[in-house]
Amino acid sequence: MTRCRSCTRRTALALAVTGLAWPAVASAKCTEKGLDVGPLKAWPKGTFRLVETDVGRFVVAHDERGLYCYSGMCTHMGGAIVVDAQGTGLCPAHQSMFGPNGEVTRGPATRPLPHFAVKPCGERLLVDPLTIVAPDVRMPV
Repeated sequence: MTRCRSCTRRTALALAVTGLAWPAVASAKCTEKGLDVGPLKAWPKGTFRLVETDVGRFVVAHDERGLYCYSGMCTHMGGAIVVDAQGTGLCPAHQSMFGPNGEVTRGPATRPLPHFAVKPCGERLLVDPLTIVAPDVRMPV
């Protein structure tokens, strides 16, 4: 991954503190920063898919209000969650469960999974792991 030209010193510090790599730019034609997670059409309504990148694990989903993304790492102790077709997430490490919007449905986790900004770049979908958004934020499609 290469350093994005639009990243600020604050972004660089956040990346250094969190241990994340520099966000990739989706293509030479796109000037938006973020991780290219695939074509927009790859997420029809009702889809919940775990996306693994060199920056982290994310659940990208599409409900009746639009596309959204949340962390694929458990808030209890950082275990990798798995997600079924209905959006139910399970952390096999300690059996925490999460609903289709990343909300805790069974502990030991007590905090919901954080949501990240998603945005289009041409016909591609980008996830911005440096921008945390409210759980109800959706990108209309």
